[in-house]
Amino acid sequence: MFRRLLLPLLLCLCAAAAYGAERGEITGARSFEMPSWFKISFLDIADDAAEAAEEGRHLMVFFHLKNCPYCAKMLADSFSEKESSAFIRANFDVVEVNVQGDREVAYRDEDIDEDKFAKAAGVAYTPALLFFDAAGAAVLTVNGYRAPTALKTALSYVRDGAYRRMPLAEYGKQKAPVVYKLRAHPDFNAGADLSAVKKPLMVVVEDDTCADCEWVHDNVLNKNDVREQLQNLAVARINAKSPDTLVSPSGEKTTQEKFADSLGLHYRPGVVFFDGGREVFRITGLLNHYHFREAARYVAGGHNKKYNRWGAYLRERREELLASGENVDYSIPS
Repeated sequence: MFRRLLLPLLLCLCAAAAYGAERGEITGARSFEMPSWFKISFLDIADDAAEAAEEGRHLMVFFHLKNCPYCAKMLADSFSEKESSAFIRANFDVVEVNVQGDREVAYRDEDIDEDKFAKAAGVAYTPALLFFDAAGAAVLTVNGYRAPTALKTALSYVRDGAYRRMPLAEYGKQKAPVVYKLRAHPDFNAGADLSAVKKPLMVVVEDDTCADCEWVHDNVLNKNDVREQLQNLAVARINAKSPDTLVSPSGEKTTQEKFADSLGLHYRPGVVFFDGGREVFRITGLLNHYHFREAARYVAGGHNKKYNRWGAYLRERREELLASGENVDYSIPS
């Protein structure tokens, strides 16, 4: 009896050992170089902002990370393309900062490393753009990749000094071009009373200026493993220009437009997760299929209760996937 069981057992152990040895790989990372026309700076933010203002420009700080595919894509789409790069060069002095770098930055009367500067500046994703006025005050933060049309709206908002009069979301509704017709999705299933939702809730904010919405529908929301995570969520799509009545997660009677405004999102499609009527996490930039799936899982699986930051969850989750033999794909389809 023992001998009859021994061979299958050994085969199972050998298979398990072989499986454990086959570690997954990270794919889709992209190397990139900064444009040669970026300003060579001593990283004194107040001085750089003042120098830019003397030339009639604003200071832009471009935060990046080694092999970041989103950074590579935005540099290629908007900082290398001739027309858009000419607009940026005419209106901004651009300084690059590595969010894991150790160069010294003079900021708010302190000398701090690049990584601490990124944290102090509220950088949540790379790439991130931080804009400063002549006095060295931050006037806008853009976290994450922006398509060229959406980035042009943000750049014009700063160039025109509209930050003195209105938030970027309001400016975008007035100035951004119409580029998208809202699409249905089988997982947009929450009704108009978001306070009645029993599951964790994902609110997707779109409107007709959404330059990334088609891409997200075609490359993210249609993926089976993303949809598996959405089954554990209630999902509401909000039209940021709609006057239709809505009850917010906290029970306030409002409209889709007013609720979207209250969220303070200037990226479309912005995504905000709620649990028990309160916000627990938000997505404020383009995410590829893998990162979006893990953002949904972070809330749908209740992992936000264990990890106080998505980044901490993501690091541990990535290691878990790689150790199990699964590849982690950072690529961004064209």
